[in-house]
Amino acid sequence: MKKIRPNRVTGGSEVPAAGLSSVTISISVAAAPILLVLAASAVSRTLSFRWANVFKFHLTLLFGGIGLVGHLIRPEMMVSLIPPFFPLRMAWVYASGLIELTFAVLIWTRWAWIGGCRRSRFYVEVARPAGFEPTTCGCAAT
Repeated sequence: MKKIRPNRVTGGSEVPAAGLSSVTISISVAAAPILLVLAASAVSRTLSFRWANVFKFHLTLLFGGIGLVGHLIRPEMMVSLIPPFFPLRMAWVYASGLIELTFAVLIWTRWAWIGGCRRSRFYVEVARPAGFEPTTCGCAAT
């Protein structure tokens, strides 16, 4: 039987205790990609452990998860966010889901430089003249 604890917010009504705390979930979400990239770099010689690869893996999970679940498997959730006067809401949700899945795949290809830090206006106008050279950002060489 589950433990019942009082809820202070609603004035004493009882709710079941959570199985995992939010801290445990947050730590596992942050640590899982790090451990997976470490394991992949130990097995494969082509993938080295760099923080850029960890961040790319985080972005892949974000784009892939939201694109697949939020847009393609359960599109009603995303359609409810779009105003009713907008035409073809379901079609736009499906299209944007396919775009997100495309970005999730393109992060790992040679086309990743499109959104890279060396192409940004901040890098060109501020960081490069100040002598800052990011060596592990994962961008293509300029």
